Amino acid sequence: MQPNLESIFCWPILHQLDQILLKNLTNIFVFGDCGTEVILITNKNYVYGFGRNSWPSLGLGHRDIVEPDRPQEIVSLRKLKLIDIVAGQRHVMALTENGELFSWGENRFGQLGSPNSFESLEPILIGNHIISLACGANHTLALTKSGQVFAWGRNNYGQIGINSNTDQSIPVKIIALEPHFIKMIQCGGSHSMAVTENGTLYAWGGNSFGQLGLGNCLHQITPQLVKMPKFKDSAIKVVVKSIACGEHHSLILMSNGEIYSCGRNNHCQLGSISTPTSEGSCVPIKITSTDRFITIVSHFDTDFSMAISTAGYCYVWGECANEEQPIRQPRKTPLISKQDAFAFYCRKSVTPSLFRIDLEGRSRIRMAGTRIIDRLRQSFNDPKAYDVEFIIDSQSIYVHRGYLQLASNYLNRMLADEWIDRENEKEPITITILSYSYKVFYSYLRYLYTDSLEIDDDDNQCWIEMLDLAHCFLEEDLLQKCLDSMRHSLSIVNCCHYYQAAIRFRMKDFENEIVIFFFNNIFDVCRSIGFKSMASDLCKSLMSAASEIAI
Repeated sequence: MQPNLESIFCWPILHQLDQILLKNLTNIFVFGDCGTEVILITNKNYVYGFGRNSWPSLGLGHRDIVEPDRPQEIVSLRKLKLIDIVAGQRHVMALTENGELFSWGENRFGQLGSPNSFESLEPILIGNHIISLACGANHTLALTKSGQVFAWGRNNYGQIGINSNTDQSIPVKIIALEPHFIKMIQCGGSHSMAVTENGTLYAWGGNSFGQLGLGNCLHQITPQLVKMPKFKDSAIKVVVKSIACGEHHSLILMSNGEIYSCGRNNHCQLGSISTPTSEGSCVPIKITSTDRFITIVSHFDTDFSMAISTAGYCYVWGECANEEQPIRQPRKTPLISKQDAFAFYCRKSVTPSLFRIDLEGRSRIRMAGTRIIDRLRQSFNDPKAYDVEFIIDSQSIYVHRGYLQLASNYLNRMLADEWIDRENEKEPITITILSYSYKVFYSYLRYLYTDSLEIDDDDNQCWIEMLDLAHCFLEEDLLQKCLDSMRHSLSIVNCCHYYQAAIRFRMKDFENEIVIFFFNNIFDVCRSIGFKSMASDLCKSLMSAASEIAI
């Protein structure tokens, strides 16, 4: 089935939104049993909700159904800049840019993180200093700025990770992870995973189908090290880069772009044609693909898996909507984002995370004519139809001269006739790029085609390199996108790297923001690898700037 991308929103529940509200939206979050609940955030940081509101899901102070043409404001979240929203089966967590954590919904298992056992019809503040969240069916993980993990909620399989099976109604630190600096957390239905800053993977909780990847099917009440295959032929150490969890399966993305999976395989969610659907796997197995990947996504209440390749293609597999049979191995689609993949292929029709909307870009796509834009998107990097070939690190990117000359002033000059020396005018142009990596230049060209800049938040070097490209190519919009994303992802791990970039590119406002962040987290930053590897003059500069704040 070929998806129809005509609407800027792919979820039918959003089609009745008021046009005035639509123009002011910056974020959406679709959740619930089948995508029946919606939270909206405007550019003025007003938060609205509509939908069935049955458990109560919307944080509005009541249980009444709210129609999409009359969404109601969640007053207690007014003017709070939300950076993430996650939801379990019957509870919702919202995170602000200041690290404040709010929760609402059912609380039968303590999943709200509140000391009482009552449900909450409105958001309640339960914590601070949080940078990342993950929800299972009835439990939650929270990651702090200092790389520590807290957990609460249902603990029948040990998914809280505190060496017991007792439910926890308030956040408790996972002591077993305390020696490690954790950079990523994820939850399945009843299992949990965490990745350290060194790329080591830990897993705990429910393990009936081997979803922890430990070689057995025993539940684990404390985090256990997951042993990944050795990569003897690799010149560079291969580590775990990212994780994603379905209800009873797990996906593991390695730093070399390969994907491994483990757990239940009843709907082919492991993506391995060599693994019988009746068996699954209790150890991580490699998903066979000629492509390499940069993003993996699943959802705690599904048997659906998806990934985005380094070439920008969106792949799906497992239990997919509009398919009579499960998709047994990763299937390439014409989609360009994880949000679109969930809208068209996931049976729940939810957003896998808080969806940041590029309204301007999507509106341009809509006005320009959807069919033409769809074909243009699909033609990007198509070796069967191109007239310009960029070669970077012995890899090719296939594009179209006419479009690039319209989309970029810098590339317009590069592709001008006087720059091109070729004997046959009908032959494609071949240009070798030495200044940028394949990954960054590919992302830039794809951005020109789609208005979508997809680089992992924790890929610090890529963001800095893209910032360099934006400066060199005089791409103001791209520069702003880079800055927005770097501000959003500023952390203990990347603080020093971004400080060096801010100095290099003379971005004084960003430099000041980093200094303030450093001042507020000085002890954690000084213990980080980034600080220890920073040049002595920059260390002195950063310390000096921070000392001026203290005066």
